[in-house]
Amino acid sequence: MNRKLILIANEGEEDVKLPGVSIDMKNYHDFFIRPEGGAWDENTEIHPMIDISSATVLHNYIMMTEAFNHVDYWLIVFCGHGYVNTNEDTVLCMKDGSEVTVSQIKTWVKYTPCTLIADCCREKEEIDIPQLLEESLFSDTEMKLNAEACRSLYNRILESLPSGTFYGAYSTSIGECAGDTDTVGGVYSYNLLKSADEIKRHLIEGRLNGGDNLATLGQIHDEATPHVVKMRKERQHPCRSNNTNRIPFVVIA
Repeated sequence: MNRKLILIANEGEEDVKLPGVSIDMKNYHDFFIRPEGGAWDENTEIHPMIDISSATVLHNYIMMTEAFNHVDYWLIVFCGHGYVNTNEDTVLCMKDGSEVTVSQIKTWVKYTPCTLIADCCREKEEIDIPQLLEESLFSDTEMKLNAEACRSLYNRILESLPSGTFYGAYSTSIGECAGDTDTVGGVYSYNLLKSADEIKRHLIEGRLNGGDNLATLGQIHDEATPHVVKMRKERQHPCRSNNTNRIPFVVIA
């Protein structure tokens, strides 16, 4: 299984800086290298575009990687500035000022299953949000997970995905702005990963009684959504494509 994870960050310039983006990037990285996150190899499978992100760099990396060795699964996580254009296409704003639309990404990965997690505004209005207290997202459990077994289970699920299918999870609905703080990062990313950790603990407890050993991105997203809506006082409503119920997000083994 040849899988690739791209972490893209654009916190913006000083006048429109998103202080939580760097927190989000660290939290996503730390989650995905953990056994329950799929035990991604940070040396060969994770490609960060944090200090330098551009449309050209992203396009070239995807095209060159595919040309060298076909990728079986792409996972792209974007945290930063974004908006929706007149075609109602979500636009991701890169650090160098260039832009990438979701439609472009779909074209670049059209032969490979791809999941996009985008924590960004989908309009141009900025909204202030309440301050949140910093806390640790990931809990240690008494039952230690087997990284290789988790990775193997994760891969088996990915292998069953149809080629060329695009999966999307967005922090906002069209017309909304994403909340961001300098303590816990993006409100959506914070709750998504916090929900993943809580469900992991439930899975571990349930496995002792023959319960499930995985939770999908769709399940985690749905668990996080009401918390985002409440924290943002009804001003932010995450949305996702229905097929995200096929994408593994938390696995235990």
